[in-house]
Amino acid sequence: MNEETERYLPYDSIQYLDKKKHIEIWGSKLPHWFQENKTVFATFRLADSLPKERLEELHDELLKMNNEAIVIGEASARDNYNWRLMQKIEKWLNNGYGCCSLSNTEIRKVVSDALLFYDGVLYVLHSFVVMPNHVHVLLSPLGTRSVLDSLGKVKSYTANIINKKLDVKGQVWQHGIFDRIIRSAEDFIAKWNYIIQNPVNLPQDSYTLYVRK
Repeated sequence: MNEETERYLPYDSIQYLDKKKHIEIWGSKLPHWFQENKTVFATFRLADSLPKERLEELHDELLKMNNEAIVIGEASARDNYNWRLMQKIEKWLNNGYGCCSLSNTEIRKVVSDALLFYDGVLYVLHSFVVMPNHVHVLLSPLGTRSVLDSLGKVKSYTANIINKKLDVKGQVWQHGIFDRIIRSAEDFIAKWNYIIQNPVNLPQDSYTLYVRK
């Protein structure tokens, strides 16, 4: 545990998954888990951030995940498979596929400003990093609004602005997001440090990192 994270942990908006309480689960591909006010690690990416062959591999993996989850009959098994799949996707994203328009400082600012705009309104932001072709966010939704809905607003707004600034038309973001409820203080620390470490091999002018003090 680094000193900065340890100092920040007592922040009262951080709440972890309670397996003893009801968990809302939906989504036929990447499942979404929801408990009110629980802290979440989320990822969303540009529409062209994965090439065709990777998308086909992802499709096959999702079919396998769904079939195994049905056979096992446990939500936790599907959740664990989902997390392993996201780790594989992360490796692909870090290869820098697609136009990587978020490496542009002006475009990246559109996204970071939008995330900060809703801080304290739809969610409490703990940290985020805007990478060249994807975004990681650690946040605590406020009230009954899901992270899928809140970040959907961010994606919708930024898509319009980004298209205007680049003078293009078409889909900016991949549909949906990946989201995972934080399980414990140790899990929070791991995701916090993951966000900080994600861009360490990139030039400083190609990413935006935010951590709440």
